[in-house]
Amino acid sequence: MVDLSITLVFLLIILVVLYLFSKTSEGKKENSNRKNMNINSNTWIIGAFILYTLSFVSACVSLFKLWVYRSEDFGSKVNYYVGGDAYNYIINGTHATVYMLLSILFTLIASVILIIFYLKRALKLKDTEY
Repeated sequence: MVDLSITLVFLLIILVVLYLFSKTSEGKKENSNRKNMNINSNTWIIGAFILYTLSFVSACVSLFKLWVYRSEDFGSKVNYYVGGDAYNYIINGTHATVYMLLSILFTLIASVILIIFYLKRALKLKDTEY
């Protein structure tokens, strides 16, 4: 649970920094729409790329928790928490579910950010054409 809370706090910090950076860059140059759009595009695309990367890492951790298990009978303890194998399978299954859910959440947030960015850019281009 600690890993999940740290990841969510990290996600919140990234989103707040991206929002604040985009607001300050919008206020600097309102006359030049293309330069303003480039500054925002870099910020939001980098943020979406970071979220997609976190999604990939979270999915990899989930698959590791799901597929890799070695008990202490073989000398190494990988994803081994308590004495019984059944309990360890339940714990690993729960961890894998949480990490995969976190991966889906990161993917959805990054996709929404990109969709909003491209819609906003299309509306700005439509306004500048007329």
